[in-house]
Order: sequence, then C-alpha cells, then structure tokens
Amino acid sequence: MVQKVSEKVQSIRSKRRKRDSCVGIGFKANPVGDQDIVTWWYGLPAGTRSDALRHVLRIALFPTQPSTAELQFDQVVENMNWIRNALSELPSFLERHLLDVRRSSAIGEFNTTANTTPEDLAQLNGDELEHRRNRLLNAAW
Repeated sequence: MVQKVSEKVQSIRSKRRKRDSCVGIGFKANPVGDQDIVTWWYGLPAGTRSDALRHVLRIALFPTQPSTAELQFDQVVENMNWIRNALSELPSFLERHLLDVRRSSAIGEFNTTANTTPEDLAQLNGDELEHRRNRLLNAAW
C-alpha cells in the first residue's frame, strides 16, 4: 500500500516537472475573422496540432532554413543521383577491369587447361607459343 502511494507521488512529481519545463504559447482566434485558421486547426488530427503549429511557425519565422522533411528529401535526391552515376559508369568500369585481367593473363604464364600439362607446353616450339599468345590477346571473352 505504501509502495503504491509512493509510486503515485513520483508519477505526479514527474508530470509536474514535464509541465514546468514546457513553455505555453497560445492565442485566441476569432471565429469570424480567423475562420480559415480555425477550420485548419480543427481539421488536424488529434495529437498532431502542436507539431503542425511548430512547423508553420518555423517556416514563417525562418524561411531560409530548410525543414527536416526537405533535408531528408534532398538527401534522397542526392543518393539517387549518386546511384544513377554509379550505374552509368558500371559498364565502362567492367570493360576496363576485364581488359586489365585479359592483359595480365596474356603477359603472365599461359593458363593451362586440364588437358594441357606443362610438359605439353615445353614441347611447343617458339612459333606455336607465339601463335597461342596472339590468340589469347585477340580472344573476345
């Protein structure tokens, strides 16, 4: 019982702290002259009115500062442009990479297949080795 009372007291104290740490801002709207504002206000879903009013005030007071939604949208657009550029450069990158691989394999030792042994390559004369090297250089993979 004592514990429940102490929990209630702590709950009331925390609510007071929250309430005391906030600043109330408000104004009275005339139903005749401010009908557009009143209609907009009551058209907002419950629980979103404070955020909507903050957003409207920030836009009115600080028009040069982009809102959080604008910043997020700008980031999305920037990311999409980066992805578009990366995808457009991908074919040329792969082509350069494959040419480099082809050059490095042609310059290095011959890649032997399972049926060709080093002894078989040793039996080839210079012309046959040159012929194989040229075929590797001209091969279109």
